[in-house]
Amino acid sequence: MNSIYEEAVNAIPFKARRGRLEADGSGNLHMDGVDLPELARQYGTPLFVFSERSLRANYRDMRRIFSRYFEKLEICFACKSNSLLAVLRTLREEGAWADVVSGGEYYKALKAGVPGERIVFNGNNKKREELKQAIENGSLINVDSIAELYMVHEAAEGLGTKAKISIRVNGDISPDIIAEFATAQKGSKFGVDLDGEAFSAYRYASQSPHMEVLGIHSHIGSQIEDSRYYRHAGERIMDFVGVLKKELGIELTYVNMGGGFGIPFDYLTQPDGLEAFASSIHSIIQSKVKEYGLKTPVLMIEPGASLAGTCAVTLMKVGTVKQREGKKLAALDGGGDTLLRATQGWYTYRALCANKMDQPEEEICDLVGPLCYEGDVLARGRRMCVLKENDILAFLDTGAYTTSLMNNYNGRPTAAAVMITESGDVKLIKRRQSLEDLISGEE
Repeated sequence: MNSIYEEAVNAIPFKARRGRLEADGSGNLHMDGVDLPELARQYGTPLFVFSERSLRANYRDMRRIFSRYFEKLEICFACKSNSLLAVLRTLREEGAWADVVSGGEYYKALKAGVPGERIVFNGNNKKREELKQAIENGSLINVDSIAELYMVHEAAEGLGTKAKISIRVNGDISPDIIAEFATAQKGSKFGVDLDGEAFSAYRYASQSPHMEVLGIHSHIGSQIEDSRYYRHAGERIMDFVGVLKKELGIELTYVNMGGGFGIPFDYLTQPDGLEAFASSIHSIIQSKVKEYGLKTPVLMIEPGASLAGTCAVTLMKVGTVKQREGKKLAALDGGGDTLLRATQGWYTYRALCANKMDQPEEEICDLVGPLCYEGDVLARGRRMCVLKENDILAFLDTGAYTTSLMNNYNGRPTAAAVMITESGDVKLIKRRQSLEDLISGEE
């Protein structure tokens, strides 16, 4: 667990989000006006509850802020963060492209109604049949390696057409995040090094009659709270774009800065907001456009968690409660099978007792899951009200990297998910797995 963030959750009290997340007079927590303990009774737990209103608002806020700096902008939702069809459809209706990293995510994006020409295909080990599908559908492929570049050429040649490509570059940027979230350092499995094979990759692609070189792609990591790292990455990328024009005559249409803008968890006191990210990226791109005499590119960004993260809560029920060394252990009916990143110490979620919002937080608890390993702990040393069996806990801001990471460890069926629509109705968007589902496909 990240002890700094755990301390911050305890030190900074929860503040109601008016009209979004607040308690009623009886002490029950409501989301968009809907009683969360009542939803737990109706649909069971663990249960993900999504807010359509918040998801649309997050997208519109991001577009509004970035559009102040960039006249030409495309927002590509990172499906790896949440690939529920209801989420993908909602963002597609708002105008988002889809950023996918596998044939499965590609399939779900198409099922959600995203046109092939509005899909960006990422990933470091794409299959030949996946590349062929992307080319046939007119998708933009972010080529990850020299070997993949040859594969794209061969696939497009076989189809008698041109593949639309960008090339993912590694600028050796080290943002201040956990090691597992950093994706643009020396030795990373992603992309081609800017100071290595990148130039020869663009030269080969530009000479191929079966590739249309449209852009450059960079993604430096996840849960980044300091916008300066995007300025550093942008400077390296745009200097390279200037070289491409001078040496190869390539004028790129897209500059894709990836995603990774941090979820604005309510206990964070000094994270940069979207305005800072947009401003940092804009300042360096504009200065380099002038320096190298470039045409102004379309900015592409690939946000995931920063769009979906704050749009959901996860409800869990308290089971057994134990006393251990001066604190309580409250066992819940979900753990690493439901909120995996919390048990890894990668995300720290605020937890509220959704049916006792009017009671003081006077005990120190570890919130533990039901899985058969000692590390299945969702929160340590958390200040909570007195918890008892059947209480309902709400983990906040759990819309990203949760439903897409659920698993069946210990034979536990995955959780259901509902969405509170803009009209206030509740819609089941993912049913709870049954025991029969656990053996589906097995002999």
